[in-house]
Amino acid sequence: MKRGCNSKRGQVAMEFLMTYGWAIIIILLAIAALWLLGVFSPSVSSTCQLEAPFNCQDVLIGENAVVLKIATGTDISTATVNSMTVNGQACSSIDGTLNSNQVGDIICTGLTLEEDEKTTAEITISYNRPGGLTKSVEGAISGSTTKLPVSCNDLGGATSGWHQVYPKTTSNVVKIMDVYCDMTTDGGGWTLVWSNLRGGINKPVTNMLWNDAIDTTTRTSFGTTATTPKHHSADLETFNYYIGLGFWEQFGDEIRYDWSTDYGQPLDQQMYADFSFDEANDYTIQMSNYQQKIGSVTAGLYGTHNNFPFSTLDDDNSPGCVSQHSGTPWWYESCWSGSINAGGETEASGHKNGAQWWASYNTWGVPGGQGSGNGWIYVR
Repeated sequence: MKRGCNSKRGQVAMEFLMTYGWAIIIILLAIAALWLLGVFSPSVSSTCQLEAPFNCQDVLIGENAVVLKIATGTDISTATVNSMTVNGQACSSIDGTLNSNQVGDIICTGLTLEEDEKTTAEITISYNRPGGLTKSVEGAISGSTTKLPVSCNDLGGATSGWHQVYPKTTSNVVKIMDVYCDMTTDGGGWTLVWSNLRGGINKPVTNMLWNDAIDTTTRTSFGTTATTPKHHSADLETFNYYIGLGFWEQFGDEIRYDWSTDYGQPLDQQMYADFSFDEANDYTIQMSNYQQKIGSVTAGLYGTHNNFPFSTLDDDNSPGCVSQHSGTPWWYESCWSGSINAGGETEASGHKNGAQWWASYNTWGVPGGQGSGNGWIYVR
């Protein structure tokens, strides 16, 4: 009798599992899917609050840095961010300036946070009013960490123009960098790293020394903010620009050269290649898989500086080419092999002024002998 009861209970249990087991499995799978989609741990929007006379307009919390956009009032003469602590970690450095009646970018670096980590932060700012005493205000930040964009290729959906990215220097310090992004050519995502226009004075690379050539952030003519480049139109004489070599490989491993082979004319040559730097050997450039996209002079440009070290006025690895080209840095094979960024200061400087190179080893890669144009370099 007892055996019969046990057998009946086992049959009931088996029927229950057969009837409801699949439903239980489906429910568990649904819960797992929702968990993977982050439903049970939704992202937290980042917020920033400051006491008057400051207004925190935006905040980005990265794993190694926090970036703030802070607006100031008209009655402030000077202001300084004295301290910022994020999840108990004090910033190793705080960079940026706050001027009267402006929006300033402030970056706190030296942090070690996890991806999607919930964060809280405290900030202290001291300031002076004209003729007044020094005062201080406090603020609070909260949110979760996110990946800070490092290059234009991280800005999916953005339009061509100026954008802010956050690469690291060679000493591993996160920097705020305003860059020009080409988001249309061949799928977009191109970061402009070098723009040289023939003619003009005070080019950003004229007489540039080695440390600046490696670590300088956005550098433009006359030390001012550059305007939108116009190298796809006939108006080419408005845009000089340079970003240090130490940042290029963070932007990508594909390099693109654009240039016009005659002064004042639209883009008519374009070359792509895979690239890398040998930093230990003076940033020797190593290119492969080059393709001529527009025009017909790839061999000269590619052949005359591939696998050659970089040279500057104070670290010339060429046979004296830098000084012969108005102090312009480049990967010189020889002083007549050319560059996309020759540095002459007047239109009359001929081949040493603008973009020029050997198309082969016995002809110039520009029409009209030694005429030369403008050059741009992008990385993706």
